[in-house]
Amino acid sequence: MLITIIILSSLLLLATYIIFNLMKKVENLEEYVADLEQSNLDYYTFFNNLKGKISQKVSAITKEHKFFT
Repeated sequence: MLITIIILSSLLLLATYIIFNLMKKVENLEEYVADLEQSNLDYYTFFNNLKGKISQKVSAITKEHKFFT
């Protein structure tokens, strides 16, 4: 009976340790994903602004030179 209790206690400690490590890994992955999402948003904003600036320049050049229309 005592051996069974010791074995089960050891397994419980091992399972607790494994779960704790898995939770740490999940937290790290969540932080990584959040950073990626923010990075993607920054790139999207940058390229969207760049697209707007290019469109404005093309529009200005087209208005200056009538032969484009």
